[in-house]
Order: sequence, then C-alpha cells, then structure tokens
Amino acid sequence: MTEEKTKKVPGLFDLLSPADLPWPFGRRKTRPKKGDAAYCLRDAQNDWNRAHEMHQKSQYDQAVILARQALEKLLKANYPGLLGEIIPTENNLLALAKKVFPKLPTDVHDALAFVNPHYTLVRSVYDRDFADEVLEKARLVVNWILKNSSACSSFDPNPAPVRGLKRRKNKNNRFVRNNFKK
Repeated sequence: MTEEKTKKVPGLFDLLSPADLPWPFGRRKTRPKKGDAAYCLRDAQNDWNRAHEMHQKSQYDQAVILARQALEKLLKANYPGLLGEIIPTENNLLALAKKVFPKLPTDVHDALAFVNPHYTLVRSVYDRDFADEVLEKARLVVNWILKNSSACSSFDPNPAPVRGLKRRKNKNNRFVRNNFKK
C-alpha cells in the first residue's frame, strides 16, 4: 500500500498574517534564548527586583532565595562574555565566581560564601535581620561585579518600585479591601 502524503494547506491565520504586522498578526520579536547571556541578565534583573519586593512584603525566605538566584544568574551572564564558552550548569556561587573572576577580593569571597548555601526554600526560618544581611552582602557582590565587568552594563542594582494594587481608604480614613460584588 502506498500512502499519499497530504499537502499542508495554509490555515486562515497563515493567510491573513502579513509579516510586517506585530505579533499575533506577524512574527514575534526574537527573545534571548535560555543559554544566552542576555537571557541570564534579564532573569537576574527580574530576580533582583523580586527579591527586594518580597523583602518589602515581609516574605524573607523568598527574598533570600531570589537574591541568591540573582547573583547566580549575574555570574552566569558574565561567563560567556569573558570566557567565550557555553554557560555552565554549575550552581555554586564560589565556583562560578572563580571561573569568571580568578582574583576575588576577600570581602566579595566572604559575601559569596555567606550567600551560597541559601538555595532551597525553607519557610519561616529567615527573619528580617538575616534577610537584611543577605541582601546587603548580595548588593556588595552585585556592585563589585558591575564595577569589574562590561557584560552587565544593562543591569540596574537599584530595584524597581514594588508593583501591585494600592490600598484605598474609606470615609473614616481606614484601609479597605477590594471586595468585588458579583
């Protein structure tokens, strides 16, 4: 038996989508791929902003972990720019930092050693003082990396303002929840 291959007939969306129109009518803009330095840098910026957001919302466990992830992704974003190799799957901050920057100052090395073990989510273990210390040491490392690397020029060490709904006040100047009636 011979099977005839069916020809692919273009669908309605294919016929109506000229290439010069923006997505969904045309082609999407190209995004950085997962192994790309721009991808790591974008994710590092998002994690850095979310770490500060979680800290302001008193979710210190998530703030600590996101700050560590931001440092890891920032180091990985420097890796291909300086060494011209594929981004490693290494998660150890000290090993990544030694590959990218062979000569680490002692204060940066100590800060990385302090932040390095905090990579799993542990609920209600971290308090505000510990989270402040982790974010302070992470900021020290971020500032040192930005000073010594040209690959991270688009990274902003100042976190974006916290997003979300603003709380509104009622007539008695008390905060009210947004209760939507059905």
